[in-house]
Parts: sequence; structure tokens; C-alpha cells
Amino acid sequence: MTGKDENIDGRRWLILFLVWLLYASLGMGFASLAPLVQPIQEDLDISYSKMGLVLGFWQLVTIFTFYPLGKLVDRYSQNQRLLLSVAAIAAGASVALRGLTVDFTTLLIAVGLFGLAGPIISLGAPKVTANWFVGRERNFATGVYMSGPTAGVMIGMSLSTTVILPIVDNWRGVLFICGAAIMLMGVIWYILARDKPLQSSQLDSSDGAIHSSLAYLLKIRNVRIVLALSIAGFLVMHGLINWAPTILQRHAELSLANAGFWSGMAVGAGIVGSIIVPAIAFIGIRRIIIAFTLILTSIGLIGLSISNNNLPVLSLILVHFISAPIWPILTLILIETKGIGTRRIGAAMGLAFATAEIGGFGGPLLLGIVQEVFGSIVPGLIGLSVVLLLLIFPTIFIKESKINKTESV
Repeated sequence: MTGKDENIDGRRWLILFLVWLLYASLGMGFASLAPLVQPIQEDLDISYSKMGLVLGFWQLVTIFTFYPLGKLVDRYSQNQRLLLSVAAIAAGASVALRGLTVDFTTLLIAVGLFGLAGPIISLGAPKVTANWFVGRERNFATGVYMSGPTAGVMIGMSLSTTVILPIVDNWRGVLFICGAAIMLMGVIWYILARDKPLQSSQLDSSDGAIHSSLAYLLKIRNVRIVLALSIAGFLVMHGLINWAPTILQRHAELSLANAGFWSGMAVGAGIVGSIIVPAIAFIGIRRIIIAFTLILTSIGLIGLSISNNNLPVLSLILVHFISAPIWPILTLILIETKGIGTRRIGAAMGLAFATAEIGGFGGPLLLGIVQEVFGSIVPGLIGLSVVLLLLIFPTIFIKESKINKTESV
């Protein structure tokens, strides 16, 4: 190995750290509204059902933007540095704009803008990681970078109402700070990151457009199964991220500040899970791990629906720790599925994200409607639990196999 090769090889850990920072800042954007639901509802006079629509609206937008943006990420594989930087700055600006809204409609529009830029980071992160890492290192790196948004959610939910809100004295200032943080990470990424030089064989993408088509991807069995599991995963993840503080206020009788803090700590448990579990999710046992995570997450949702001082908090921690690894493992399955590889992972993940965001949009909206209609969020939590149990069966048909190096490019 030449000195130049050693420098490129050693740089991969810096790239991983930068991807983590970028994705973590995006996580702050994901959850920027959740701890502020109560003051926003009071200030803008928004009902629970309308607030549920707001919380899930950017996910609705991404249903239509993820797949084309995934193909964009694949097409500009050699320009990830610039592409992700611009996306982060745009996403941060959309979060800051939320602080300028004056009613339900303007808030809805500002939230929707996040869905035009945020997906580029979500899709570029696995592309960059898959290009820089191989083998067991890729398992670990995938878990690490995917813990980024979880860490961002934890930081945002823990600090928004306990530290930032008392300082700025209004919810608008909190959103300005979150937006500025995301834009700053975009600048840092551009300054320090580098695009990995590719071999000549990797630069030949003459058939990329054809083989990344929707019809081509849907013919692959693993892709179809991942799509189904993705919807359920995002139903739970986005539903709980957005409504967890409210659930803890009602079921554990916590204050707004304490509910936001413990919601953030529960998300922190997800960070640990998303790093540890994918690192040991070797080929051959991944579908078994996914089945167990679905079962335990279902149990946790039932515990979350019980009114008790401690049980809802403990259940929320369990749900996040167990469910967080699902998405990294599904990503590894796609990367190592024949016909996908690193070359088409942008389009494949774009399709997976687009489908998953049906759940991402539906989760917050469903729980908001259930709360308003029944006066309790419990029926919604039980419904999500049942859905997860039903999705254990498709995991049996996941095909686990290691693709050849030539197929990954």
C-alpha cells in the first residue's frame, strides 16, 4: 500500500465522524417541534389533529422526493462533499423559518420545506459510508452513522425545554438556534470532508439509470420486504419521537421539562442500540434479530400505554433501544443484496425511505387523531403494537447473502 493509499484509508474514520455530525444535526431538525408542541399549540391555536398533521408533514413531502433524490445522490457520487453541504444549509434554513410562522398554514409550509433538502443527507450518508468501509467495519460504521440522527433527537429533545427555552424565553428562538446549528454543520462538512477517489471500474455507470429504475428495484425480493418493514419502523419511530413528551406528561405525570428530558434520554438508549446491535448483525442472523426487535418493541408499546409513574418511562427507553437497530440492519441488507451494492444504494435507499415515510407521516397524524377522537393515545399505541407483530412473518423470507466486490461498484 502506498503512502497516498494509507492516507486515504486512514481518513475514513474522520469521514465517518463528519457524517455522524451532519446526520446528528439533521436529527435536531427531525425533533425540533416535538418538545414545543404545547407552547406552539397555545400560541398558534392549533388542535391535536392539526398538530399531528404538522408533525408528520415533512415526511409526507419526502414520500415524493426521496426516490428522485436517491437517484441524484447515485449520479453525483463524486460530489458528495458539495451536495451534502448544500442540503444541510437548506435544511437548517427551513427549520429556522418555522420560528417565523404565524398560523397553522405557514407552520405547515415551513415544516414541508424540510422534506426537500433533508433526504439528501439521509441518502448521502449510507452512500458515503458504503464507499469508505467494507466487511465487518461496514457493519460498525453503519451503526455509528445511523446513531447520528438519534443523538441529534436526544440532544434536541433534552435541551430544548430545559436549557434553550429558558434562555431565549420563547419557542421561536429555540427553532432559530436549531436551524443555525444544522447550517453550521453543513459548513464544517464542506471544509473538512473529502470525496473518496474511485477506481475506473466504479466510474463506469452507463447502465446505472436503467438498473436503478423503479421496476428493476421492485423485482428484488429483499427490496419489497424492506419496504414493508420500513413503513412499520417509521410508524413507531416518528410517532413516538413527536408524541413521546406528551405521552409522558399524561401517563407518567411529568412536567413539560421533565417529559422532554426523559424523551431525549430514551432516544439516547437508541444510540447505544443502533451501534451495538448492527455491529454483531452478521450475515445469516439478521432476519432473526429483526424478528426479535419487532416482538420486544411491541411489548414496549403496551407498557407505554399503561398509566404509571415509572413504567411509561422505562417502556419508552426499551422501545428506543430495541427499535433503533432495525433501520441500520435493513440498510446493510440492501447494500449486500445482489443487484444493489454501493453503486445503486442511493436509489434503493431512496425508494425505501419514500415508502417508510408513509409510516413517518402516518405515525404522528394517527396518534394525534386517536388522541382527539378517543381522548387517549392508548388505542393508537396498541394498534402499532399489533402491526409490528404481524410484520414478523415477512422477515422469514429475507435472503441474506454476501455480494461480490464487483457487484458493489
